[in-house]
Amino acid sequence: MDRAAVVGRVAVELQVKQSDIQVSVVLPESVRSESFKVDAPGQGAQPEVAAFNARLQARADSAGITPLEHARRCFEQIAEGRYWVFPQPEMVDSALPARTDMILGRHNPVLNRDV
Repeated sequence: MDRAAVVGRVAVELQVKQSDIQVSVVLPESVRSESFKVDAPGQGAQPEVAAFNARLQARADSAGITPLEHARRCFEQIAEGRYWVFPQPEMVDSALPARTDMILGRHNPVLNRDV
């Protein structure tokens, strides 16, 4: 059983037991941070990995929200009792159809070089 199935099962079991514990799944997007600078060129990363991380870092720098705003949005939705938490729904919504099609088509993931 994968993580998503386990989390979903736990959420349902807690509801059935009328527990005060709530389960939420956060689908994060770009948060302004330096998390993708870890594997910069010359620091041991393969060139392809370093280039991909550089694109992700540029995306976080240009389209990311601050960690504080990310937390505010998460906690707001969790307080509303949401299971699926989308701090940046506009970012996830645009990527979700292609990801869903990939899963339903049983296709292996591929590196998106246009991140």
